[in-house]
Amino acid sequence: MEALTLVKAEDIAADCKACDGDIDLARKALGEVKASFLKSYNRIQNDQDSTANYEYLAPGIATLPDDDTFYIWGLCVHKEVVTPGAYKKVNSHPKTLVKRYIERLTPASKFRRFKLTPGTYDYVSINGDKV
Repeated sequence: MEALTLVKAEDIAADCKACDGDIDLARKALGEVKASFLKSYNRIQNDQDSTANYEYLAPGIATLPDDDTFYIWGLCVHKEVVTPGAYKKVNSHPKTLVKRYIERLTPASKFRRFKLTPGTYDYVSINGDKV
């Protein structure tokens, strides 16, 4: 939330290609992103987060009960695409593109969750111990 206080609609309108200088579009998108972040923040503060059912093996590494799938949360520092995927072309509305632009300006956009399903890994080790 704090990172969004530094973001100004005027800067978005000037810098975001999808905004194309439209200050009203920038204001609307910024307001919606702030409202979304606030809603998520309040949900977490009220212990309504979606991670309540996870069993944590270590900070950022969890499983669901009776499931061999691993969920890993963390900060994405570097990303390397090993095998590019084939994706269909998406024709997003300009406001959606502006909202994505705004979200990429925040540190929260660097956090990722990865799902490792059985058969996609040989083993997982935490602090040198296989789990």
